[in-house]
Amino acid sequence: MNWVSLTRGKRSGFWDGLSIVAGCALMALSFRLFMNGNDIVAGGVVGLSTLLERRLGWEPAWVQWGINLPLLALGFWVLGRAAGARSALGSLVLPLLMLVTRTVPTLTHNPLLAALFGGVVYGAGLGLVLSGSGSVGGYSLLARLVTKRLHLLVSNAIFTLDALTILGGGWLFGAEKAMYGLVAAFVMRRALDAVLLGFSHTKLAFVISTAHDAIRQAVITELDRGLTILPGTGGYTGDPRPVLLIALGQAEVPRLRTLVRTHDPDAFIVLTDAAEVLGKGFHREA
Repeated sequence: MNWVSLTRGKRSGFWDGLSIVAGCALMALSFRLFMNGNDIVAGGVVGLSTLLERRLGWEPAWVQWGINLPLLALGFWVLGRAAGARSALGSLVLPLLMLVTRTVPTLTHNPLLAALFGGVVYGAGLGLVLSGSGSVGGYSLLARLVTKRLHLLVSNAIFTLDALTILGGGWLFGAEKAMYGLVAAFVMRRALDAVLLGFSHTKLAFVISTAHDAIRQAVITELDRGLTILPGTGGYTGDPRPVLLIALGQAEVPRLRTLVRTHDPDAFIVLTDAAEVLGKGFHREA
């Protein structure tokens, strides 16, 4: 490894670490400003710590450390050093910041507002942690350990653990609070996806037409977009049917429809969302 690649790796590691710490800070603030004071349990070890605080009076940060530290040790042993190291920073820093922010007052006592804003802030924080190649341990690490021994999907294991935690919130705080927990979990997921995937309005169009050459020329000259020609075969006729793959902005979709219909009213168009499109000449305001 030369000096340049070593320096680049250190720089990348620094920004990853900063992203993880910043994400943990947002998650801790969400917990204190919105979730904990309103008894909203949206799953995860953080939600479990709320249940144990209300039931037994235990400080949430200590509960999270008490769960995460043994899981980290098992993670290093069962999953290997690399997997354990990725979970270490977030698993240790998040409870620390929960402890540091324990005197922060609840911002609102409206449970719906708390679920919405708490979900957004918490999801954004978790997105920063994951974008820094980190983890906050908890159920995600426990699920990986469980599925290492059992033939289960990690996503199914996490869903089951989260569902049990939310049901525990409903049993302790009432069904209405469990519903707010579900709202928070949904908003959290949307915010997480927004941070990881962005707010792209990019579309992918698949165009199948006998006039594919004329449409190709029109897309290039009139729509000013590039495209890719994929080989295809008609399922009924067995004839060659080239498929035009076009990445375009949402505002350009009506123009594409008009353009295609002009050359072939019977053309087959499939439109789908694209989380992100990168490449020379594409990224611009649509």
